[in-house]
Amino acid sequence: MNHKQKLGYMALGALIMLIGMGVGSTFFTPPIEAQSNGLFNEITCRKLTVVDKNGKRAIELDSNDKLGNGISIYDQNEKTAIWLKSADYGNGISIYNPNRISFGMIELNSFGTHNVISINRPNGKEAIKLDSSGFRRNGISIYDQNEKTAIALSSYNAAVANSMEIYDENGKVAFEFNAYTHTNELSVHNKSDGAGIGFYADYNEAKQTTWRPKQEE
Repeated sequence: MNHKQKLGYMALGALIMLIGMGVGSTFFTPPIEAQSNGLFNEITCRKLTVVDKNGKRAIELDSNDKLGNGISIYDQNEKTAIWLKSADYGNGISIYNPNRISFGMIELNSFGTHNVISINRPNGKEAIKLDSSGFRRNGISIYDQNEKTAIALSSYNAAVANSMEIYDENGKVAFEFNAYTHTNELSVHNKSDGAGIGFYADYNEAKQTTWRPKQEE
């Protein structure tokens, strides 16, 4: 092998090495700009998942055709801790109990006709609900262990009334307070048959009345 042949093989080897370095940097490493300054100008995707040091889901951004667009934040066991969602039926935030099955412990939802804040028990049953339906009723409902209404506070439009109702353990109204445009009322109901006593007051007088439910013949 003469001197020219040696130089030719050396040049060919150098060329092959350069080609290999170029292919490796193109297919097996991120863009040089991202490596140098850690900045991506734009990322376009349908779903983005951020994991913790153990590879478990920590945060997830998802565009879902059925559930809408959302951001999910997970706990150490990869259970949903907080869910922010935007869908055709409304927007909302759900905050979950770590032991929950599928119910949010605290939920804030904005629907087309009303806004709702719900506070639920660990078993998913409703405990307190604040509901604003705008033109019809704004109210607060407090429920018992069996999800029956225990106390209801309502503010209707000016033509109806503002009211508070207290229910007994059977879900029947025990006390009822109503503030109408021209009168105020207090009603006390009998636990057994629905009979009761009422107090009414308007601009001119205050009076008392009693009633009994109509007996079937």
